[in-house]
Amino acid sequence: MKPITRAVLSLLFLSFPFLLLQTGCGKKGDRPLPPPNAAFRVIELPCPAGKTLTVAVWYPTASPARPFRYAGSLEGNVAPGAPFYAGLAPCPLLVFSHGYGGSGISYVYLTEALARLGWVVVAPDHHDLQSAVRIKGGKPKDFDARKFFREVMKIAAAGPAERSAYRYRIDEMLAVLDGMFRSDFAPFLRRDLVAVGGHSMGGFSATGVCGAWENWKGGKIRALLLLSTASTACRYTRAELSRVKAPTMLFMGEKERMRARKHSTVGRLHAFLYGVFPPPKYFLEVRNGNHFTFNDYMGESKLLGRVLGGNPAQHEVIRRYSAAFLEKYVMGRGEIPAERDPMLTRLLFDTGE
Repeated sequence: MKPITRAVLSLLFLSFPFLLLQTGCGKKGDRPLPPPNAAFRVIELPCPAGKTLTVAVWYPTASPARPFRYAGSLEGNVAPGAPFYAGLAPCPLLVFSHGYGGSGISYVYLTEALARLGWVVVAPDHHDLQSAVRIKGGKPKDFDARKFFREVMKIAAAGPAERSAYRYRIDEMLAVLDGMFRSDFAPFLRRDLVAVGGHSMGGFSATGVCGAWENWKGGKIRALLLLSTASTACRYTRAELSRVKAPTMLFMGEKERMRARKHSTVGRLHAFLYGVFPPPKYFLEVRNGNHFTFNDYMGESKLLGRVLGGNPAQHEVIRRYSAAFLEKYVMGRGEIPAERDPMLTRLLFDTGE
């Protein structure tokens, strides 16, 4: 399929769910509302130990969007600080956790697209010991690459016995889930229309609030979206993971399959996760993808960008299947494509039916 044709079909696919918004989130009188644009705000939420969390929020708006630079070379198309789209509430909420040392603005290709479908997407900057980029200010001036990579290696070797050092991420996810329902966005949300997700160590965070560590008590989590997260398989036991009851979609990069990780391989660890989660569940392997395919690249080097970020075709397939999954299991509308996209090397699913 030609790239232009695939892009057009993707746009139609992502727009279709909004055309179905005929209750609460999408109709004013007898005239359907036009599709929303994505708006963007940065807010602060309280979290344990007297700290605050800087949180990126994408949400639907009727205001026109414009090109917007988040950090480094990363640009998007949003309406900064625009009002919420009147008539769309209540809307579904996705809380997304970034990988270690990353940022809430690392997945703009996905977060903006979901806001254009009527979602509120919230991504905090976790208080990791080392952070390569922040929502406010981009790359910290005191970033120490050596300390960062030492911490990454320490995390890679950690198992269930060492995970208490990362409990703060679970607490911060819970703080965001609770805080959003006390924020200015609360009137536009509903506690039974909630999903969580994460990339890499962010998958550990998201899975933790779905029952593997504890359950969020403020509402119901209806879906779990996981992007390249061998960390989750390393830090939870089979018994703990079996407590996760939310429908799950799990992505991995093709080039990760044989990469060694904690006496195993990334491929086997993802197979373990897929095997232990109850249905409905989905596993997708992105063609030529690596661990960083699921990021947006923020640097200036095109050469590094091929390794440290996904390309448009990869991001398109991640976005398309993720959106379909969230729409189906949180909002109860639409279907997930059963055919394998050419940008996927594997597509497995068990709907439990």
